[in-house]
Amino acid sequence: MMSAGCPTAVEVRLATAQEAETALAITHARSGWADHWDSGSLWVAVANGDVVAMAREVIIGDRPIHVVGTVWVHQDHRGNRLGQRVVQALLDASKASTLWLDCRPSLEPYYGALGFNPGDRAEVTPDFMTEDDPPDQSVMCLSR
Repeated sequence: MMSAGCPTAVEVRLATAQEAETALAITHARSGWADHWDSGSLWVAVANGDVVAMAREVIIGDRPIHVVGTVWVHQDHRGNRLGQRVVQALLDASKASTLWLDCRPSLEPYYGALGFNPGDRAEVTPDFMTEDDPPDQSVMCLSR
C-alpha cells in the first residue's frame, strides 16, 4: 500500500511489461475500459516500486492519428506536475508530427503549458472522438 505524500525519488520511464499490466489494471478499475498495449508507448512514473502516474501514446486508424491518452496520477502524488512530467517524456520520445488529446475544459491550461492548443474536433472524429464522448470535452493538438 502506498503511503501518503509524494516521495522525493520518482523515476519517469518507458513502462516495463509488468508496469504495463499494472497500468492496464488501473485503467480498467477507473473506467471499466481496457485494451491491449500493442500500439504506441506507455510512460510511467514509479516511486518505491509503485506506478504512481502514467501517460500513453495510442496510434489509431489508418491515417494514423497519434493520441495522448490514459493520463493518470495517483491521488497522493497530485499537485506536483507529475502528470506533465510523464506526458513530456512521452512527447520527447514520440516520432509523431501531430499529437491529439481530449480533456476537460478546465485542463486546457495544464496541457497548454506543454504546447497543446485547442484543436478541431471534426478533424479527429470518428477515429478518436466518438458520439459517446461528452460534447463539452476539449480537443487539443500539438503540432511540431
